[in-house]
Amino acid sequence: MSVKSEILKNQLLINNAAAIEKFTPAFKRPEIRLRFIQSVSDIGNKHQENIQKTLKNFPVPIQKRLLLWLLNLKMRTVICEFVEKETSLSKEERQQFLKQARVSPIGKLVINLYDSNRLKMFTIGLTVFVLVFGFLLSFAITSYIRSFGSVNTSAQTVSNQTPQQHTNANLSDLPTSEQVWSVETQKNFERYSNGLRVETTYQTETRPRKFQLYDRSLEKPSTESFDKPIGILFHSTESDLVAFTPKNTGSIEAVSKETLQYIQRHQSYNYFIDRFGQVYRIVPDEQISFHAGRSLWADERGIIIELNESFIGVSFETKSADKTGGQLTEAQIISGRLLTGMLRNRFNIADANCVTHGLASVNPDNGVIAYHYDWLKGFPFKAIGITDKYDQPPPSIAEIGFIYDSDTMNKLGGTILPGLPKAAVSFKQRADKENKTTESLRAELRERYNKIMTRMREENR
Repeated sequence: MSVKSEILKNQLLINNAAAIEKFTPAFKRPEIRLRFIQSVSDIGNKHQENIQKTLKNFPVPIQKRLLLWLLNLKMRTVICEFVEKETSLSKEERQQFLKQARVSPIGKLVINLYDSNRLKMFTIGLTVFVLVFGFLLSFAITSYIRSFGSVNTSAQTVSNQTPQQHTNANLSDLPTSEQVWSVETQKNFERYSNGLRVETTYQTETRPRKFQLYDRSLEKPSTESFDKPIGILFHSTESDLVAFTPKNTGSIEAVSKETLQYIQRHQSYNYFIDRFGQVYRIVPDEQISFHAGRSLWADERGIIIELNESFIGVSFETKSADKTGGQLTEAQIISGRLLTGMLRNRFNIADANCVTHGLASVNPDNGVIAYHYDWLKGFPFKAIGITDKYDQPPPSIAEIGFIYDSDTMNKLGGTILPGLPKAAVSFKQRADKENKTTESLRAELRERYNKIMTRMREENR
């Protein structure tokens, strides 16, 4: 019988949230706090299945209690390891932190047994001891009751109340509202039912959207013309930043204002999220912003070319061009999640069409992906509430035959995204199915792509 019940999931969520509430304030740098949150979020998922296998032969109530206890011990162990390796706390601060998160000697013994795969024998022995002790204790109590009379149970009551749910979930587990609606619209801002607030002071006008989709051969455009966005493209501003500390509050706001004014003048994005998490609408949703450049994506309906026309541009004030990937503040993560939820709900945008600029950008001149490489790595898809697109084959490679090269690898810091080789294999299989070489199929599709792109730009001048 499986232990995976809704009550158990809630209890695990409460444990994670409690750990985050207690220990997150100790980390001064926002990027360290975010890594800590993501690490703690992954602990339950990573270890729950292994521990359940160890405990599968025990009665369900015992499974639940032992599972929660062992996960709590493992979580505190990982927290201590994270503090030792990943933080820049002083020796005194680190000792104080470890004192709060310390694991008891018995807990350390149990975790060592678990890590060495000897926990099963230990827990079996412990359970046998508890059962025998419980039996003897029950026998003694029963004998006592029989000797001195029955117990009056008329005053006893049983509570059937559902335990109150913990409301302070971590970033990766924030609920996604099934419906989001406008709560208030004023001259300079809008409020929504999921808590999102959008400043409209800097809003400017461009022109309405108008686009078509194409079949996989790029020969037939869709008969339907669209005027509503069908995707979200995430960007980073790559603008100047100052250290995110309380003493720099004035400078942070001044830099954000300069960046915001630049974006407004150039109508660069539909939305801008500053480092304090404030969301600004620059261009209305139904109008294009000039954010995507040469780009393409695909969904089940067809190929999407030149994403200015079809995707909403959302930019975070940060840098993602370095080898470590971009860093967002906690406020930006939360605001980005709320904004994404609102836009997806309003326009029925599929998860598959929520992607980063680096994954959708292409260079038609040399046939290589990632001409623009903001968020080519490091975007926190899970925390924003969408699936990780780094694991999925980019349509530019899988569908059209674009390639990645050494320059792409340099932009990725020498690593490779899991989706890139998958995409190359997919394109090879398509070429084989059409009895063509990859080179000939690639040349055909790129020629058609360039013609479509040129025609679209001429029409939209």
